[in-house]
Amino acid sequence: MITPTRNILVVEDDEMVQAFVDLHLGSEDYTVQTAANGAEMFVVLANAQPDLIVLDINLPDGDGLELLEFIRERSTVPIIIATARKDKKDRLTALRLGADDFIAKPFDPKELALRVRNVLKRGLNAAAQPNIRRNNFKAEWGNPN
Repeated sequence: MITPTRNILVVEDDEMVQAFVDLHLGSEDYTVQTAANGAEMFVVLANAQPDLIVLDINLPDGDGLELLEFIRERSTVPIIIATARKDKKDRLTALRLGADDFIAKPFDPKELALRVRNVLKRGLNAAAQPNIRRNNFKAEWGNPN
């Protein structure tokens, strides 16, 4: 069985970072679309259904955290924040707003690819088993009480 290609939307204003991410995720058999700002992101989202979004926080037309919040209110698409901001407050805010993962720039392309794979895999596993019951855990781990 052939696995369908997963579509990744990269929202990043730095063209070199866009090309870097596109090259490395493309080599992992992902289809990559890019947007340089929030406005371009909304155009892509109006015309395509990405399987995952890699979102920068520092965008020329707005705060990526506000975009994250806006997207999360309307969608469960997995989102990985990839940003030069390294402040703990930004990480915690992104995760509180619903980011699935957070990676600081500069990052290793292999690490980003692994994070993308893992977030997508968790999403597929959750969709395949939406009703995890407490009894399933008791059988394996014993009685937690």
